[in-house]
Amino acid sequence: MQPKNAKLYLEPLQKVNLEFIERIREIRDPHTLEVPNNFFEDINHLAFDSVGVVAVDHDFGLIRRNPDLEEVRVLCEHMSAFLKSIYDLGIKPSFYKYITTPSYRRFAKSMDLMFDITNHYVNEALVRLEENHSKDGEERSVLEKLLKINRKTAIVMAMDMLMAGVDGTSSAITAILLCIAKNPEKQQKLREELIAVLPHRNDQFTIETMKQLPYLRACIKEALRFYPLAFGNAREVGADLVLS
Repeated sequence: MQPKNAKLYLEPLQKVNLEFIERIREIRDPHTLEVPNNFFEDINHLAFDSVGVVAVDHDFGLIRRNPDLEEVRVLCEHMSAFLKSIYDLGIKPSFYKYITTPSYRRFAKSMDLMFDITNHYVNEALVRLEENHSKDGEERSVLEKLLKINRKTAIVMAMDMLMAGVDGTSSAITAILLCIAKNPEKQQKLREELIAVLPHRNDQFTIETMKQLPYLRACIKEALRFYPLAFGNAREVGADLVLS
């Protein structure tokens, strides 16, 4: 994502992050300050809410445990089923190319359901965008730009962002937190950098402050070096390619 596009989402994503911090305060042990064993579920909700802001211009509210979002919880469950099916069908030996296996049926059901729910949220976003057009000179959201191409492209790309973004974001956050927790001296150094750049509790991230956090960027890169998101690249180039 280009910096000018990322800047558009700083404020809504910071709102999601603050909700996540409040959630941590609610669930951690008051004596040890440790989070429960199922903390990954909360990380997954953080990723879901964050990617939703970008993909469909909507905060799903999973961190807040919004009781009215049964549809979103179903989407989250089928997202997990979809990711497991990718491993079962794409990595493990499978006969789905020759017969319709139970794994493939679960995969197809999850894909159909995710398409329907994503389509619903894209339709809602389309109504909002028609009511609140971006003014001339204002940066348009990713979804608004995709809808300018055509509606089908917007739905497919929104699904792609949800499917790839939620798993990738939650895995990356888990890796970063794990590495920082295992290296308390590095954690302290990172804390000192953050306090120096953002000395007050309510200070907001901006594009400029993010440029002043080289150690944070180094921690993120090192964590992803230890725990990469994928074991390889499944894509193939269409012609011979020389890498330099």
